[in-house]
Amino acid sequence: MKELLELLLARLGIIPEVKTVRLFNNQLHKLTANETLAYPAVLLEVGNVVFEGFNGGTEIQYGTCLIKVHVVHNSLAQGHELAVYALKQTVHQYLHRFSGDMFNPLMRTEEMLDIDHDSLYDYQITYTTRFAEETQPLPDTTGTFLFDYQAGLTVENPA
Repeated sequence: MKELLELLLARLGIIPEVKTVRLFNNQLHKLTANETLAYPAVLLEVGNVVFEGFNGGTEIQYGTCLIKVHVVHNSLAQGHELAVYALKQTVHQYLHRFSGDMFNPLMRTEEMLDIDHDSLYDYQITYTTRFAEETQPLPDTTGTFLFDYQAGLTVENPA
């Protein structure tokens, strides 16, 4: 997941018109006069992640996740209302079928305009992708010890 997010942030960071690229943590509802973003901004939000079983005895587990891309624009002046639509199309061109060593090409699944902001357009594009994540178990895990204890086995403390 970390590789996926790092590559997406880097990819979005090369779009000339975009001034801010960050992970989303509800910044748009928390902005104050002293806290603002440089606009246009692109914010990445990770949605639900569903994991499958391990792959053939390896420590690789596959997951499918939703990535919501918030394309945020503050061009509210009359005659500039469509700027967010032009920018969202540019963002999509950069992400269309974008992939990496550990994740499949992104597939756009949904778009919507969030109008719950007084002075911003928040156009949201949702993508789905399947990715692989390798996790090595810790040595001497407590799970084995707990199973042995629950089964009534005598286990010596390795410490």
